[in-house]
Amino acid sequence: MELERPAQYHTDPKLPYHVLRSGVPVGIIDHLVGASKPSKKNSAPHDKLQVIEGVVSKVSETCIAVTIGSLKDDSDQLELPARCRLIKLADTATFDRLEQTMDLVLQACQNAGLLAESSEQEVKAKVTQSDKEKVTKDDNEKETKDDKEKETKGDAGSVINQISAGGLPEPEQRQQELALSASKRSLQKSSVKLTDLMRVLLGIDPIKIPSEEDIDRIPLPSVVRDLNMSQQYAVKHALSSCPVTLVFGPPGTGKTHTLVSIIAALHARGDRIIVAAASNLAVDNIAERLIEMKLGITRIGHPARVLETLTSSTLEHQLSTSDESEIIRDLKREINQNLAKLSAQGKERIRGKARGAVYKDVQELRKDYRHRERGHTRNIIKAARIICATAHGAGSRQLENETFDVVIIDESTQAFEAACWIPILKAKSKLILAGDPLQLPPTVKSMKPRPTRPDTKKSEKKKLLARRIQ
Repeated sequence: MELERPAQYHTDPKLPYHVLRSGVPVGIIDHLVGASKPSKKNSAPHDKLQVIEGVVSKVSETCIAVTIGSLKDDSDQLELPARCRLIKLADTATFDRLEQTMDLVLQACQNAGLLAESSEQEVKAKVTQSDKEKVTKDDNEKETKDDKEKETKGDAGSVINQISAGGLPEPEQRQQELALSASKRSLQKSSVKLTDLMRVLLGIDPIKIPSEEDIDRIPLPSVVRDLNMSQQYAVKHALSSCPVTLVFGPPGTGKTHTLVSIIAALHARGDRIIVAAASNLAVDNIAERLIEMKLGITRIGHPARVLETLTSSTLEHQLSTSDESEIIRDLKREINQNLAKLSAQGKERIRGKARGAVYKDVQELRKDYRHRERGHTRNIIKAARIICATAHGAGSRQLENETFDVVIIDESTQAFEAACWIPILKAKSKLILAGDPLQLPPTVKSMKPRPTRPDTKKSEKKKLLARRIQ
């Protein structure tokens, strides 16, 4: 939807200065509720605040286009107030995806029987221990005086009633039920399998490293050229059966050039590859070199954050230039025409049964449009041999349920471990990490300040001054 300044309230159609850009998460709220200042005595307007969440897709001088993710109950109607106010929301998508990824790793271990049994045994051990503590307490209470026995009989009777009715007191019984139900739900929902690569990375199975002689015997394809001895060995190691390959070195040693040669060699062997990195710039750097070698890639990510030289390789450009896109555009055009009929005023306004018929047509066209668009996206992703995306973007909806033969992570030392697990979950048997552990580490922001340590030099100076004064 496109939001503009209302002409009845503003003479200038241009928007005032703001910090909203493409890709920024925003919320649409009522203008009157958003304009009212919160007070200590009355906070009712803010308690009733209803926010429609979306993402800014386009910004111009006179309007802001917002894309709404999903509506409640999968409805096609969106109720907006007469006057709207846009507020910038905190982008928690990255943190949520990291948390979901680590939950998937945990569930994969539970599905393999590595953690599910131990968690249930821990819950049972806690319950039996609490029962023993209660038995000892009851025995001690029986040995007390008659006055205390009368007071404690009611308490002991209530405990006995709880045990006979539900087996355990409510808080502990509730904890046991939640723990067991959570483990059952995780086993039912999770479809992630613990692959051989994940078992090696988690330290469950030992890594099988081939000998240097076996690696030297691996032939290099003709696409690999202009490499020194150490770079050739790195390419051969990436082509070997070893599940993990590390490419590291100081700046200027040709890590990116080696990675591009590895990708070309794996592509010539027929493997399906996903290339990820911590930043968009690092991904685009590799993508540009792959295009120079005339390798077909599909760049996944927001078009505004991709270099202009890679526009033709983005997923959005491939979706808009294919043959199937013409049918999708025709559906979109027909939907807009019907919506224009529904929004007409005056004599052209449609009423009665005709309006209901047009509205049903819009619903059916939208369903057909979404079905064709998702199928078209799925076909392009399935046909792609090389996918380039950030580590966070590898968990996007377009790559859902997709698997790859090899996963390559550039600048891996600058990425979070949880972010690296996002593309790793899509790997079948091979992981290649590149980076320099002596360069910048991942950037971590914390709301809690770092605890200050006492300066030993200052304390020593104070002691010397105190001694001189004495």
